[in-house]
Amino acid sequence: ECAEVIGECGLIFDRSDVCDLKDKLQYLCDDTDKVEFFREKVKNYISKREDWDNVTSKTLRLYGAKESDRSSTPLEEKEYENAITK
Repeated sequence: ECAEVIGECGLIFDRSDVCDLKDKLQYLCDDTDKVEFFREKVKNYISKREDWDNVTSKTLRLYGAKESDRSSTPLEEKEYENAITK
């Protein structure tokens, strides 16, 4: 479910599997280098994907507002889904 959201920036555990969650958490507790690896990876991922200009542009397009003195047309639902995943 969240795998596509976090991409390769974290670990995924099986839903409703407490043992799997425990194992993944233990793995991270035992491997601080892996935690640092994920920390850097997610920081870069988020800063590229969700920078303020990008979010503002998508929001303005969603509402059909003017952006830099040019009109934008509202995004269709599928276009919006594609836009937020870029």
